[in-house]
Amino acid sequence: MPRRPVEPTLFDDTAAAAGSAVPPPPQGSGAGAPPAEPVPRLLYADATPEALSHALASGWPSGAVMSAEGGAVFGSHGMGYETILRNLALLNTLWDGGEIAVDRRSKPSFRLRDR
Repeated sequence: MPRRPVEPTLFDDTAAAAGSAVPPPPQGSGAGAPPAEPVPRLLYADATPEALSHALASGWPSGAVMSAEGGAVFGSHGMGYETILRNLALLNTLWDGGEIAVDRRSKPSFRLRDR
């Protein structure tokens, strides 16, 4: 029975010594690799509504806006005279579990759905 040549592996030093250019497989990019799990972040204190909606869309699907001082939440930049109604509407939609589409020219668009 003829012997088959040994295939170089990731841990085989003979492949490098023989001059074989076998690149290692990329980490986590295989077809069977599971998607990366989002890291839970549950508490937000001084986040703009835009940052909160982006974090919920791209990371953990739920969170709480909490602070020991109410002024940190209701006195923040997002609660100014010209933005309070829009931002409270966003928070109300997030609370209700509705769908939100965020479209910007300067950043990629995203949707909050089933979060």
